[in-house]
Amino acid sequence: MTTATLVRQDMEVQLKLTWDRFLNTREHKAKEDLALHYLPLVSYIVGKIAMGLPSHVESCDLESIGVLGMMKALDRFDSSKDVKFETYASYRIRGAIIDYLRKQDLLSRPLRKKASLLDEACDKIRQRTSNLPSVPEIAKEMGISEEEVNKIIWKSSSSYVIPLDKENTIQDEEGSTPLGDTIRDLKRNPEEEFAQKDLEAELTRAIEELPEKQRLTLALYYFEDKTLKEIGAVLGVSESRVCQLHSEAVFRLKQRMQLPSN
Repeated sequence: MTTATLVRQDMEVQLKLTWDRFLNTREHKAKEDLALHYLPLVSYIVGKIAMGLPSHVESCDLESIGVLGMMKALDRFDSSKDVKFETYASYRIRGAIIDYLRKQDLLSRPLRKKASLLDEACDKIRQRTSNLPSVPEIAKEMGISEEEVNKIIWKSSSSYVIPLDKENTIQDEEGSTPLGDTIRDLKRNPEEEFAQKDLEAELTRAIEELPEKQRLTLALYYFEDKTLKEIGAVLGVSESRVCQLHSEAVFRLKQRMQLPSN
């Protein structure tokens, strides 16, 4: 048995003992030790969410929100359920950050105005043609170049957060929560259930209608946990191009679903 294996086993034993102390006594020191142990999970989730966000959004702010989400996860975690803490905490951390971002004004005033004009142009085209507008159509409607349209799409869509996860989520008083993990006893009325399923079906159709590279970008990023570099290698494009594909995909989904702007 190697030294590395022995060290890893010792760490696992210490972690279990810390969990036992916290779950049995709610000891503050044990909670702090657990929080320190799971800090890398917060950093990982922040890194995933931060992709494509405007440069003025500080990662340290997202880290702070993520840590608060993790602390709430520790307080609310039910060890009797068949769910790993990492799984439960990931949803709590991500939900806290997404809720925070939704409340922020991520667009500068000039960009917000351009994004608003772009939305108006898209609405006019959709009313005339009953189809999702293309970049050339938008450029013609706005009287600007296709390159400028792409820039607006890239910058504005990057600030729009769509919580695509491997499992469906709902909102509660603490933020986004995974269905099936902690709220199996929460009942929705038939109308809510139908609306939820209808929305899921519509989103699935919208994703299926995306161009192949955009669809693959979303699949690899949200469902396969691939990094930008890894996605770029699969698609044969640069990391910056992956960011652009992601933004374009979000924009098309927003238009297809007619979601509100930030």
